[in-house]
Amino acid sequence: MGSQIGVALVHRDHPLRVPYETQWSWLTYFFNGTARAFMALDIEAMARTDTARRAWVMDWLRGNGLPVVETGSYYVKSLQLARPAPSSRVILQRSNLVRLCFKPPIN
Repeated sequence: MGSQIGVALVHRDHPLRVPYETQWSWLTYFFNGTARAFMALDIEAMARTDTARRAWVMDWLRGNGLPVVETGSYYVKSLQLARPAPSSRVILQRSNLVRLCFKPPIN
């Protein structure tokens, strides 16, 4: 099941219909193409990838002795440390707050 994401209705007698017919057609093709792309997504495969990426980030945090917060985005984590950050990560620290951005190597 699918539906068109957007539609622009232009009355056949509207003075801008003929001069902008190419743009109206492009808009229709664009929205139809976008709808087809969304209908082709494999939601279950995306969920499996998301679960694997989340697990990779949690393992990385645990392996580096950092707090593990399961909620929120796994792409960006902000952590307030109880002790100073290791010297290799001090560049990521500002006012005892460390921000980490992840791109897990799982496709």
